[in-house]
Amino acid sequence: MTKTTIPHRTSSSATLPDYLSKAVPNPAANRAPWYKNIAPSYAGVFLWIAFYNSIAVGTITRGTIAVCLLALAAAGFLSYALYYYVPAMLGMKTGHPLYVVGSSTFGTRGGYLMPGLLMGLLQVGWLAVGTFFATKFLLSGFGVPAGPGTMAFIVVGVIWGYVMAWIGVMGIKYDFGTFSRDRRDVRWGGIVGIVVAVMVAGGLPLLSVAGAKVLMPSVVGFNYDAVVAAIGGPLARAMFFLFALACIPPACFSSFIVGNSFSTMIPGTSRMGSTMAGMTIAIVLAVTGVAENLVGFFTIVGASFGPICGAMAADYLLSGRKWAGPRRGINWAGYASWAVGFFIGILPFLPVGQQMKELSQPAVVYSFIAGFAVYMALAKAGLQPETETMPASL
Repeated sequence: MTKTTIPHRTSSSATLPDYLSKAVPNPAANRAPWYKNIAPSYAGVFLWIAFYNSIAVGTITRGTIAVCLLALAAAGFLSYALYYYVPAMLGMKTGHPLYVVGSSTFGTRGGYLMPGLLMGLLQVGWLAVGTFFATKFLLSGFGVPAGPGTMAFIVVGVIWGYVMAWIGVMGIKYDFGTFSRDRRDVRWGGIVGIVVAVMVAGGLPLLSVAGAKVLMPSVVGFNYDAVVAAIGGPLARAMFFLFALACIPPACFSSFIVGNSFSTMIPGTSRMGSTMAGMTIAIVLAVTGVAENLVGFFTIVGASFGPICGAMAADYLLSGRKWAGPRRGINWAGYASWAVGFFIGILPFLPVGQQMKELSQPAVVYSFIAGFAVYMALAKAGLQPETETMPASL
């Protein structure tokens, strides 16, 4: 693999915070082909049924199956191109995780919050949603009619959540591109792990619900789990258990990121302790039913993460398609681009007219574009701080 070095900067690495001064890049010896790490890791996340449970709602009633599948393919490619590719390339080139390479876009001090702690906080929400659905699927598989707030739901939710948190701390290790050997691994790992996985995992519920509506006119609703429940019998129960199994990879992945974010950004915090604390909050949100509001939560995640990726993409291009290194203090160009993008991303939830709500979609894509454009403009206006020296290089 080509050796990547970080050129000398304007100040000593002794001035860097711990999360940067103690960062050690993942060595080439630890990396492997895309089909051994990136692809299966991301495919496991994108096969999560919670992403697609309501995919037929408001889609197959307004367009043909072909149009819906085409839109799904477009969503997969956008996810790959806008939210995965640049962070993965930076991870591959430097061997550093997102919170380290993000210090160029948001600064050495600014990186504590964004993407550092913010990524951990968002994952608590993911854990809550995942725990809610896994608990619901397990109880449905056992034929137990128990909803949020019931003793059965609470017991299963608590056991599921803490077991997944423990596995996430002990056994999950992959991050954006840091285990990729080269550009080919980044590209194929993302295409198979994201684009193909999205098409398979999203296409099956679309086709299943559409088929059920034709063959079983009595089925009420368009949610995938409602259609499966209407089938009934051993097949439906088996499907619910498979849905629960599909919740394992994203739960473990999110647990890892929670522990990694908080233990890295807050020195002295244990990975296990911070993960369990985050999971405790997630369990409470899950067993009380708060986490059931998927659309609202996904919108917040998109509005938060979209402009981060947009700003990082602009920084990456301005730096000659490489990592510029950590920038001193707070990079206000990054924070301003995030603020504008976040505002655009949450427009559907603001008290604006219905026409504005419709025009603001897809808000997640627009939030990326806003973050990219604002960062590009402010950086060219000279609002980026100077860079500092990183002590380690590949």
